[in-house]
Amino acid sequence: MQSQKQDSTEPPTEKNSNQTQHTVFFQKTHGAHICCRQWGKPQKQRNPVVLLHGFTHTGETWEEISRALAAHRQVFAPDLRGHGDTTTADGRFGFAAILEDLLSLEAQHITGKIHLVGYSMGGRAAAYSVLADPQHWSSLSLLSASPGIALAEARAARAKNDDNLSARLRHEGIDAFATFWENLPLFAGLQKSPPATKVLLHRVRRRHDPEQLAAGLQQMSPGRQADRSRQLATLSLPLLLVAGDQDEKYRDSTRRLSAMRSAELSPSSQNQTPPGPTTTTHILPGIGHSVHLEAPTAIASILETFFRAQDNLCPEDPQGTTSAPDFPTPATNLPRPDQTRPTPFPRPRPGHSRNSSAKTRRPQL
Repeated sequence: MQSQKQDSTEPPTEKNSNQTQHTVFFQKTHGAHICCRQWGKPQKQRNPVVLLHGFTHTGETWEEISRALAAHRQVFAPDLRGHGDTTTADGRFGFAAILEDLLSLEAQHITGKIHLVGYSMGGRAAAYSVLADPQHWSSLSLLSASPGIALAEARAARAKNDDNLSARLRHEGIDAFATFWENLPLFAGLQKSPPATKVLLHRVRRRHDPEQLAAGLQQMSPGRQADRSRQLATLSLPLLLVAGDQDEKYRDSTRRLSAMRSAELSPSSQNQTPPGPTTTTHILPGIGHSVHLEAPTAIASILETFFRAQDNLCPEDPQGTTSAPDFPTPATNLPRPDQTRPTPFPRPRPGHSRNSSAKTRRPQL
């Protein structure tokens, strides 16, 4: 796929405090002007990564992890609709619109199949995208992300609650809502984070346009999405699941999905199908909901190790790849996976060509 940038505007490259460079550009797509950050350059035999942030975050919150990953591969982190510097003119803030934005970003800027990563709300957007149009992705990684709410009554209650929160946001404004949101018990684990992380989140959460953020909260509510557990359990792509053991709700949801996928896809003793996509699950000790901010070094290592396996890289790789990441990972933050099981689907071949016409197809999920 050839890169075409006639629809984007690229300001000068920015530098962070560690002198690692990243570029911010804007992509026009489907009624929106998408802000996206880019780290690194395309790497031979290493597929690129797209990182999707959570509610009230932006692509900037992936900075530390992106710097580590960019030593190995190209990394992109867009501001999702309703968030940050992305602006939406057509009133569409749901996952179908986000998928269209991702496919447009891919067509204009990305070469190779994508390792798609999502945290929390971004994880639900990533799961939707992979299930709706699976051919564009090399793997799916879900960090502190729920596959959905199973009971219809619970979904209706969650949708009503998110509508009330949206009304509160519109009425009180972004400063008051951000203060309320960052003090939720869900984010208690961030109290142990470095001051720079707290300053970053404080600033990022107050940059949003309250009307667009409120619309995004309503349209991307878990109460307005179907439960995707069964579809994710049988997904024929490598799947990485990560949660913190202090985040009880998402920890248990992660373990349930991991068990479902194992039960659905484990080959029988008579099945001679070669090993295919894997399911890798990490429950991080002492970590809460914001896994990528509470344990960025461990998450970067987990992600790169997972990506390397899916890209078929090994210690004997002639490009000099090693079997372990090139950045340190404290042993206390990187437990052994709960399970890594082969599934009976064929692994996508590196460099496998795609039907370019499929990019214009509207998702039917």
